[in-house]
Amino acid sequence: MRYTRLVIPVFLLSAILSGCAAEHEESSSPRTETEPVALNDMQTQTQTDAPNETEAPADSEEKDALSAGAVPEAAKEPADVPPVTTLRPDWSSYFGDLNGAAVLFDPDENTFQIYNEDLADTRRSPCSTFKIISSLVGLESGAIDRKDSTRPWSGEAFWSDDWNQDIDFPTAFRTSCVWYYRQVIDDIGPEAIQEALEGENIGK
Repeated sequence: MRYTRLVIPVFLLSAILSGCAAEHEESSSPRTETEPVALNDMQTQTQTDAPNETEAPADSEEKDALSAGAVPEAAKEPADVPPVTTLRPDWSSYFGDLNGAAVLFDPDENTFQIYNEDLADTRRSPCSTFKIISSLVGLESGAIDRKDSTRPWSGEAFWSDDWNQDIDFPTAFRTSCVWYYRQVIDDIGPEAIQEALEGENIGK
């Protein structure tokens, strides 16, 4: 940058002195109709080309340094992050007769372990696992009162006896109480839930 700032004034000074010398020569010699036009064209071309000549550093090393410095730090990939690895272990002995799937991720090794991959890739309703998201958003938004999280039971009989009573948040989470979380979701609102699902700051 210092090199560029020094070159611009020197170049302009040279252009001014050249223009003065040209005017002096013209004043002392006969002039034709085409000479002023040619001179003006030359000066215009010189002024137009001047920024392009001064913008490019003459030193190739300085040019490379400027190019490297122009890359934002956030855009550079960390050198110590290993590539994603996917392992497919045989965990059938743990599942027995159960037709299930499991996906484990190790953030330190950037490694996935997937059992029964076809079943794991099948899209299904989140069911009670959605209560984890509902709990996080409910606590962060205030829909779940941390100090007084108890909600009154409506009197409707449910298949689980644990749900047929007034329930606080820890009990609702432990028993996966559907009616409690329906109220939490209604209090949060669909727009806020959708924003949380599409965002990256949930739980932070």
